[in-house]
Amino acid sequence: MVGVAVTRGLLKVDDLASKYHPAEESGLHPMTTIKHLLTMSSGGTLVRKPSTQLPRKLGDNRQRGAGINYVRAESPQKGAPEGYGRTITPGSMFFYDGVPADHLADIIAGASGMSSHAFIKQYLLKPLGVEEFAYQPEGVDDNDNIRIGGSIELSVRDMARLGQLWLNKGVWDGKQLIDTQYIKDATTPSANNPAYGYLWWLNGTLRTKKAPASMFFAAGAFGQYSFVLPEQNMVIATMGFSLKGGPAQDPNSIWDVLANVLPIN
Repeated sequence: MVGVAVTRGLLKVDDLASKYHPAEESGLHPMTTIKHLLTMSSGGTLVRKPSTQLPRKLGDNRQRGAGINYVRAESPQKGAPEGYGRTITPGSMFFYDGVPADHLADIIAGASGMSSHAFIKQYLLKPLGVEEFAYQPEGVDDNDNIRIGGSIELSVRDMARLGQLWLNKGVWDGKQLIDTQYIKDATTPSANNPAYGYLWWLNGTLRTKKAPASMFFAAGAFGQYSFVLPEQNMVIATMGFSLKGGPAQDPNSIWDVLANVLPIN
């Protein structure tokens, strides 16, 4: 979604987040840039949405009610570094946390003049021909802005489409949906973590031991992955379901299997 907005000239990754989403609302450090949010190096915020829920099971007919909105917490989540959301200078450290990334949705809304939910449907999902894509009840707030860090419901085929768009270097059906340079920058090691780009995990350090070094991947909760393998011209999407600590959550466990059946040296 951010790559599409950049390609359409609505914003730049080096722009301050506060240009589109005031710091007094986001709780982010005033010097936080969009790039800091994309690379998990913003220094954090105490303005967050409640945690995402487990994926919906068959037969669960919950209807979305009022959106789940931001609240201002009194302290950071357990395990956060000292000063998180208060005094850490943006760009000084990597800390994986979907809370700051959620604010990218509000930035898109501010830059585009439409809700991030409407934006992603019109400019990304529709051009891709995505067939199954929805949000759990907590995934869309009262301003029609989406959760970045989770709550998406989609088919494994449509998850693979998203990976295929990146394998295609941003081109779909002959149209450049995401600029090639953005794709390159997003899959280049970030300053504070060589295994992370713009919301993508990278494998240049062979973090996933049996996978190609050129692979990059999106990792979701409970075993949801989209692996992009440029050298092999291949996308692999997995939609296992594993509770916390289960093997499907570990990409190394998945690749212990994949490496035995794929033609990858």
